[in-house]
Amino acid sequence: MATSNADVKGESKTSKAAASGTSASGGDDTDGKLLRRLDHAFIEVVHEPLATGRAYLGAVVSSLGAVALGAGVYALLMLEGRPLYAYAIYVIVLGVLAIGVASLLGPHGQVVHVGELGVSIVVAGRAQRTAWYEIASVSLTDGELRLATKEGPLVLSLPAHRGAAAHVAREALRRIPKRVTLSDEQVRGLGDVDTKKRIAAEPPQVTSSKCRATKKPLTIEKDVRLCARCGVAYHRASVPRRCLECDAQLKSA
Repeated sequence: MATSNADVKGESKTSKAAASGTSASGGDDTDGKLLRRLDHAFIEVVHEPLATGRAYLGAVVSSLGAVALGAGVYALLMLEGRPLYAYAIYVIVLGVLAIGVASLLGPHGQVVHVGELGVSIVVAGRAQRTAWYEIASVSLTDGELRLATKEGPLVLSLPAHRGAAAHVAREALRRIPKRVTLSDEQVRGLGDVDTKKRIAAEPPQVTSSKCRATKKPLTIEKDVRLCARCGVAYHRASVPRRCLECDAQLKSA
């Protein structure tokens, strides 16, 4: 099969990043003897959703619904005794239904953050993060990248989130490779990763977390150490030689 220049370029960048131990998220070598403190400058990349035909249709239907709702309310309040008054309630119901349908059509695009700490979906202005170690599997089915977690699946629709899906897939291959079912060809097919929009990420809250090795509560932030590859937390006195989640080397033998 012929390989395009874009593929070669993308593979070259990926190879260089792997060789140097850096990632598109701005992280350092995560396969060495490295841990992260909570005061580390965590970075994540923001992926805005792409506009789709479904989203455009939803916007049109929503606009028509709003017009119908406004016209119905006006007729109900201002046109009593006139012929149009009898239809006011029906126009209002039609407007409400149209707005409801529009909410189902779109937008189906949420802002996605991908970084050292995991994958975040921004809901109502707040990022709900899933750490890499919390992802049980990564698969590609029916035009969706699916991340299986204990809290339920995270689904990235390719039409709206192709860039985010490409980033997640590549980061997952680096951080939790045994949990990724995508082939190299499928990963390349997701396209290039745009990492231009970077922001500082809030460190994880550990007040309710437990050390992965001892299962004891982590109560003092300065004692917490995170695996730089998958993000699982340990007490600094109980860090294993290799991570219990992703098998990254955390301490020398």
